[in-house]
Amino acid sequence: MTARKWTEDKLNEIKEKKKTMSASQIAKEYSTTKSSILGLLYRDKLKHGYIPPANSKYAVPKNL
Repeated sequence: MTARKWTEDKLNEIKEKKKTMSASQIAKEYSTTKSSILGLLYRDKLKHGYIPPANSKYAVPKNL
């Protein structure tokens, strides 16, 4: 399976739809998974400066 290339226009559409629809509903519309929609939105937040809290159970330190 190949990775989907999300354009800036599609990302903006998804952000608008997220205001009124669930990630599952959006995923069905784009024939993809809920996780791919949530991952797309999360990566966009990180790209624009979001830093998850250090005490988050999802923020796992990387062992380099």
